[in-house]
Amino acid sequence: MGAYNAAYQTLMRPVPSQEFWEHVDTLPILPPRYKKPIRRPSMKRDKRNDAPKDKSDPHRTKRRIGTIVCKYCLQAGHNKRSCKKRKEAMGEGSAAP
Repeated sequence: MGAYNAAYQTLMRPVPSQEFWEHVDTLPILPPRYKKPIRRPSMKRDKRNDAPKDKSDPHRTKRRIGTIVCKYCLQAGHNKRSCKKRKEAMGEGSAAP
């Protein structure tokens, strides 16, 4: 309690306006420098449509897509899901009498 009393025992009187302030010849206090906030980094790619596309990247792997072969009828050009022969066979077997 003694520290509290020592800190607040002096009486501070308010100053009515800036005219009564002491004039001090020091450098003026400047605001802090602007700091750019941390955020997601900006994209560095070229968004224009006419940007050259570099297809000679040696580290990029090539897509190797062969012909699609149906597992049901073993014909090329479609898969089992879109096979017409399978749909015909499924339609005949599930028809109601």
